[in-house]
Amino acid sequence: MVPNPLKANSTLFINAEFSDEERKGLVVEVFNAVGQRVIVDTPTVYPVEINGLSERGVYIVRIVTGDGNVYQGKVVVQ
Repeated sequence: MVPNPLKANSTLFINAEFSDEERKGLVVEVFNAVGQRVIVDTPTVYPVEINGLSERGVYIVRIVTGDGNVYQGKVVVQ
C-alpha cells in the first residue's frame, strides 16, 4: 500500500497483481482503530484505489480475493 503514511484525503493505492480468478468477487474493506468498517469496495480498476480516509489514525485494510485468500495491512493517516 502506498503511500504509507498517507495524508488525510489522499488516495491510497494497493499495488498488487490479482489473477482473473482473484478479481472475481474481490472485496476491499477498511477498518478504523476500534474495528468499525469504514469502507467496503468491490474494485473494478487496478491498481486498487482507496479514497475517503479523512480522519487521522491507524486503519487496517483487508482484501478478500475471489478465490478466498485474505490479505491484510496497516495504513497510517496523518
